[in-house]
Amino acid sequence: MKTNLTIILLSIMFASLSVIGQDSISNRSFEYWNNAYSPKSWETTNIFLPPEHHTCSQSTNSYDGEYALKLKSVEMNGTVIPGVATLGHIVLFDTEGGVPFTQMPSALHAFIKHPSSGDNVMIAVEFFSKGVAIGGGVFQTTDSIPDYTEIVIPISFSKISNPDTVNITILTDMGVSGSTLIIDNLSFDIQTSADDPVKQEKDVLLYPNPASKEFFIEFPVDSNYEIVIISSSGSLIEKRNSATGKEKFNIEGVTPGLYFVNSYSNGQTYSNKLIIK
Repeated sequence: MKTNLTIILLSIMFASLSVIGQDSISNRSFEYWNNAYSPKSWETTNIFLPPEHHTCSQSTNSYDGEYALKLKSVEMNGTVIPGVATLGHIVLFDTEGGVPFTQMPSALHAFIKHPSSGDNVMIAVEFFSKGVAIGGGVFQTTDSIPDYTEIVIPISFSKISNPDTVNITILTDMGVSGSTLIIDNLSFDIQTSADDPVKQEKDVLLYPNPASKEFFIEFPVDSNYEIVIISSSGSLIEKRNSATGKEKFNIEGVTPGLYFVNSYSNGQTYSNKLIIK
């Protein structure tokens, strides 16, 4: 009986660990590293660089524990390489994929330091269901943050169904060498009470994507929307208000790359990524 009880307890423990592992952020405090330039569970732009260049490094200047993650844009052969870390995979002008996740958090918390100033740093969280983006949130700033400060990134979902995947991408400025961000202690606010529902809306449609000459954005309900297009380096491309439910944007002459199309209405934030080619 003792052996059987032990087996049962171990089974319960491993089952619990499996659930926690799926619905938490892998290596969220950056305490675990393959080496001083490779945090476990995170892919960084270091994988594309020669050994003497690093956009990602282990920092002992932590908020809690021994280590934090330090990202820094570096110049190599006249090109600025941004510091990027993601739970997914890095592809040209973007990140993709992620890790298994099945809950619907209301916010992402992090403690950050941004010792540089004027450059744009960004943290984006995205949720997917069967490969389709159904929610997320974005934080970006050009302000200097010399001391650890907690940031809260509100998360909104466009579908009632739970996600199956989450990706978090942390990014320093793609156009400024020396742009630096130090980050520690990522965590989610996860709804635990059925009496505290999360407001859901239908999809915001952005098409075609990738786009080369023009794109359209359609909203789920008729309302007044403020639409802001921002480059991945933080530059404002266009800002307009819409009350028609559908807008057309001419992007001829806009430099190819990754852009963020953020829409705001009635306290809700919708964030879409756009590839211009």
